[in-house]
Amino acid sequence: MRRLSVVATVLLAGCASSPQGLERPEYASTFTLDQGYQLTLKHIVAAMGECRPVSLLPVGQAINDVQNYNDLKEARIVQGASGVGTQIYKVIVLKEVEGVTTVTLYTKMHAAEELGKLKKWALGGTACS
Repeated sequence: MRRLSVVATVLLAGCASSPQGLERPEYASTFTLDQGYQLTLKHIVAAMGECRPVSLLPVGQAINDVQNYNDLKEARIVQGASGVGTQIYKVIVLKEVEGVTTVTLYTKMHAAEELGKLKKWALGGTACS
């Protein structure tokens, strides 16, 4: 039981209780693409659907919220889990200006690895690793 408690504590340490708690400069990684945000969003959402991880919590529910703001040329993806409180572990923000999309990933866990996957997915790749 103690081991499970330690694992849960380590997992939750990389999370925030709200997207705003994670959207801080020290947790941000950014790249740009010469394509519209809608195509970028489509590619990312498709790859995430194929590569969705197994739920970490035996009770509760995965959060995978996609918000698309056509009039602002922006989108936002929030991932996390709810059950014993809400834990947000990844926020992805897409913003298009003059045909160039800036993708910002906010995460505390495995940022370099997650950013690498996100870049591949944004360009249409579907590999899960």
